[in-house]
Formats: sequence, structure tokens, C-alpha cells
Amino acid sequence: MRPWPPGAENRSLSKLMGMPDPLAETAPPRRATWFELFGDLVFVAAVGQITHRVGAHPDAGSVAAASGLFVPLWWAWVLYAVHANRADRDNTAHRLLTTFGLTGVVGMAVFAGAVGHDTGMDAGFVLSYLVARAGVAALYGWDARRNPVLRPVFGVFAAVSALTAVGWLGGLLLDTPWRYVAWGVAMAVELLLPLLAGRRLARVRQDAEHLRERFGLFTIIVLGEAVLGFTNGLVAARTAGWAVVTGLAAFALTAGLWGGCTSMPVAPARARTPNSRTAENC
Repeated sequence: MRPWPPGAENRSLSKLMGMPDPLAETAPPRRATWFELFGDLVFVAAVGQITHRVGAHPDAGSVAAASGLFVPLWWAWVLYAVHANRADRDNTAHRLLTTFGLTGVVGMAVFAGAVGHDTGMDAGFVLSYLVARAGVAALYGWDARRNPVLRPVFGVFAAVSALTAVGWLGGLLLDTPWRYVAWGVAMAVELLLPLLAGRRLARVRQDAEHLRERFGLFTIIVLGEAVLGFTNGLVAARTAGWAVVTGLAAFALTAGLWGGCTSMPVAPARARTPNSRTAENC
């Protein structure tokens, strides 16, 4: 009589009791690819250009402007990270389409420092952002050809992107501050995309642990930019007493942010299911 393979007793018992197969639910953990990390570096370069606005003019207006510019940049990163989690097979087509979208992120980095000072720079930033969004739409369109589940998601994404593009481009025809009001409305509509997609997104498989890793890696890279910023400030200040106190406070804040992101308990990793919830804390 041939012996049962390892785990066969548990699988048979689970089947008799109507329970999920413990071995079938176990899937190898997915890790961020090198290309995903490369994309994160491109986004962080844009973050650095936005934060430099505050360093050049440390006042409330600069902080407000930098915060406003960070929102579309962060949203673009979220769109790429979530798509990679749902459908990216890390093949040539995905890399080419993602690289196309990343050229828009590079453009956002180039124009971010002068947004609000010149209409041409405003137009450059908006067009760059729309290119970044078009990259995500192209990725979903490419994947929808083979995966019918993604077709409704692509339809909603394309419709929302076209609608908000009208707001972004139309804002360029307005004078300030109405230009930024139009951009804010367009951005608010984009942030409603998960609610508009609703049940369509619930049918798409996702890996919660992979998303958590992506958010964690991106956070630590952004915090590295913060460390670079306040250390450069200390070098420029030549260790003046007030600069040392400010630098220590900045380092404590940075360490606290990272500690807060990593110390919160999370649910154990599970198999990828259509209804998996994201487990990221940051």
C-alpha cells in the first residue's frame, strides 16, 4: 500500500468537513520587483523637487503649494502600485508602458518647482500629470485584452480620466485662483475613483502583503529624502546651535514616522483572494 503524500490527511479531512484546503490556500509571497523599485525612485525624485519649494521659501504659502502638488503625485504612485499588484506580470509590454508613464512623472518633477509662477510651467506640470495617468490607462487597457475582469475597471478608469482631464486642461484657461480651484475639483473627482469603481474592483485579485511592502518601501525612500534634506541644512548652517536643535527635531520626527508605520500590528499574510483587503499602515 502506497503511503499518502505529506499533508494528504489534512487535505482529506478538510474536504470532508467542507473546509478550505490548507495547502491550496498557501501561495508563495510576492515581492516587489526591481523595476517597481526603479519606478519608486523616479517618484521620489519628483517628491524632492516639490519639497525643495519649502526649503527655498519656508513659509505657509510654500507649504500649502507643496502639499497641493504632492497630492496628484502621490495619487499617480498609488495608481501604478495598485495596478502592479493586480495585473503586472513584469514583462516587456508592462515595462514599456510603465516607462512611458514615468516620463510624465519626470516632467512633473521638472515643472513642480515653478508651478504658480508661470502659465507655461503650469501647463507643463498638468500635461506631464496627464501623461502619467495615460500610462496607467494604457496598462489597464493592455491587460483587459486577456483578463475580462479588468475590462469594467478599465472602462471606469478611462471615463474618469477623460472627465478630469477636462478639468485639468480647462483650468489652464482660467486665471488664478480659479485655475487651482478647477484643479482641486478635478483631483477630488479622481480620488473618488475607488468608490465609483466599487464592485468592479472587488472582483479583481490583489495581494495585500505585496501592497504593504510597496507602501513600506516607498515610505522609507521618501523618509530618506527627508534625512538628506535636514542633513544638508545642517551642513549649510555649519552646526549653529539653533540648527542642531532643528536637525535633532527633524530626525526624531522622521524616526517617529517610520516607527509608527512599522510597529502597528497587521493581520497574517493570506492567499490572494478577490476580496483581500490592503494591509498597509502607511
